[in-house]
Amino acid sequence: MANQADFDWTSPFWQSPTRITLVLPDSADGAGVPESISVLRVTDTEDLAPILDRLLDGGRTRVLCEGGGRLYASLARQELIDELFYTVTPWSLGDDAVPAAPGPLPAQRLSLISAEVADDGDILLRYRTPSGRCWPLGE
Repeated sequence: MANQADFDWTSPFWQSPTRITLVLPDSADGAGVPESISVLRVTDTEDLAPILDRLLDGGRTRVLCEGGGRLYASLARQELIDELFYTVTPWSLGDDAVPAAPGPLPAQRLSLISAEVADDGDILLRYRTPSGRCWPLGE
């Protein structure tokens, strides 16, 4: 499957007045990305600390990483996660060929910050890592 920025650009998320930078690997197809969204092209998606440093040096104070198990595992191995947003859905999906996070990962006990039940029955959980904030984020 080809890498592509296949998003619903009409979603309210992308209409935010907040300045948004989308990080894409060089191999990803960025066709259709609205001009209001900055695109940062990267060649190495395994070494994520320099990518986050570039975002923070560019004036960002918060970084939200959306992705699957491979992205999460890479961030966790590099101890780059401050908080984890975890959604439990009332669906039974998936298979054993694609684990939630390829291991092994460092064991960490997370602290629950909040739990909320959404209208659709999803449970939205927010956890903080033991180190709290890894990056000098502005408040």
